[in-house]
Amino acid sequence: MKEYSWNPLPSATWTSFLSQDTFLEIKYSGWWVTFYAEPADEDKVTPYHYDYLTDMDSGNFKWWGEWRTGAHEIQGTVTHFAEDFIQGDHEFKFGVVYNHAWSQWDWAYCSNKYYYDWGDYPWYVLYFMPEQYGGNTNRISAFLDDSWAVNDRLTLNLGIRYDRVRGGYPEYDILDEFSNPTGEKSAANMDLIKWDTLSPRVGLVFQLTGDRKTILKASYGRYYNHLLVGDWDDGCPSHSHKWWYEYNYDTEAFDILYRHIDPLAQIGVDQNLKSPYADQFSVGLEREIFPEFSLSLTGVYKKQKDIIAVLNTGGKYELIDYYDEFGDQVIQVYNQINDDEDNFYLTTNPGDYSDYKALILAFRKRLSNNWQLNGSFTLAKFREYFVGYEDPNYNINMDGAPGYYDREYQLKVMGTYIFPYGIMFSVNFRHEQGRPYNRTVRVRLDQGRTVIAAEERGSRRYPNQTFLDLRLEKEFRLWKKLRLKLLIDVWNVLNSDANQYVASTRADSDAYLVPTSFDRPRRAQIGIRLVF
Repeated sequence: MKEYSWNPLPSATWTSFLSQDTFLEIKYSGWWVTFYAEPADEDKVTPYHYDYLTDMDSGNFKWWGEWRTGAHEIQGTVTHFAEDFIQGDHEFKFGVVYNHAWSQWDWAYCSNKYYYDWGDYPWYVLYFMPEQYGGNTNRISAFLDDSWAVNDRLTLNLGIRYDRVRGGYPEYDILDEFSNPTGEKSAANMDLIKWDTLSPRVGLVFQLTGDRKTILKASYGRYYNHLLVGDWDDGCPSHSHKWWYEYNYDTEAFDILYRHIDPLAQIGVDQNLKSPYADQFSVGLEREIFPEFSLSLTGVYKKQKDIIAVLNTGGKYELIDYYDEFGDQVIQVYNQINDDEDNFYLTTNPGDYSDYKALILAFRKRLSNNWQLNGSFTLAKFREYFVGYEDPNYNINMDGAPGYYDREYQLKVMGTYIFPYGIMFSVNFRHEQGRPYNRTVRVRLDQGRTVIAAEERGSRRYPNQTFLDLRLEKEFRLWKKLRLKLLIDVWNVLNSDANQYVASTRADSDAYLVPTSFDRPRRAQIGIRLVF
């Protein structure tokens, strides 16, 4: 595969002190990406083949495409310090934000086809024309925060945020088989997404003891997701029709149509789509054990709701038994009993949710006597609960299972020592449990072949990961504010080679549980940084 990319990141900040207690800050930040990928030999004609038996690729790189995405954001804030005002001292911050973002894909499979094989035998092919799709978003936000020192022992942090979010599809070109515009355009709908949300936040810091060595911290906040085009661009009307054909051994051609999706008739976005959000609570206790060294224990609970997913509102199913020979068990699976043409894939909030619980024990030694050391040990539990489905078989053994990124324990230690002549030596150590996964099986049903979880996710885990990174740094002052930094980094000193994935979780695959995606090996880098 060959890639080209151009990714500028402009930013600017202007600050003005309106008085000794008030200042104004205006920030602009932006980013945009133009990314192009294609086969290394620029061959877009030779098709790609995927072997379901071996989980191996052949023929050509799978796809080519051009991705154009970016955002512009302007933020203005006014901060005011008020002493002895309404029962204490306050730091008020008021701000407004405008954000405009866009994303557009032009892409196709090489030859406009994706072949599935079974060993040496042809199986079926997915065919569709090149397509151009994406979306635009606009967000206007306003927020007010108050850090309120009620007295010398209690500080409250209060905040409220309003977001007005709009999003939709502009016109896109309908492309021909060679990815050229046909002159036809898809219908625009810039009023598709309309979110108006309020996000309250409250926190407190309280000195529990008169010696000021024991602190209670607690907080609650509601956090709404940003509107991401990728969450709802499946419904973009410029998508191509998609056809699946099985191989006919009598005619020696792929001419048995067993599935077809019409993007205008069978794919849509809920007009009342809601913004996903998370309610997060935390409470913690921190105690200074001896000067400049403290221990803390913090509990965190986070629940995410209104998760966006695709729901097949037209599918009707019956439960049938499937014998899993590899696990010697019977699994009830969902067989579709109505026509494929009745399917309607709606991007909506089907009721899925997740929750995260964590207990964090941390220590902190502040920088003094030329050294500092921080670390934490986290016990966590992340679970996902599914209500909706594109195909109900996807939810088998998944409801209430560990989340994809669940790690039940994690240890982190970071430290720095400053040697004479300003030479800094830093250490970063991390040990964490491997991510969860599970065995799967392939099932043939009336709606087509599908892969289901034969056991709950988390019944297996990838190997634990342990990393040790080192840095040596020295700064030289060249002239006034001009400084030169020399850095030597060594990553993965222990040369961990844990795999993060396996080639296949399907027990009938020749690549079953073959390790892939190993940790990058030990490596070093010498860097120079100019600071002015």
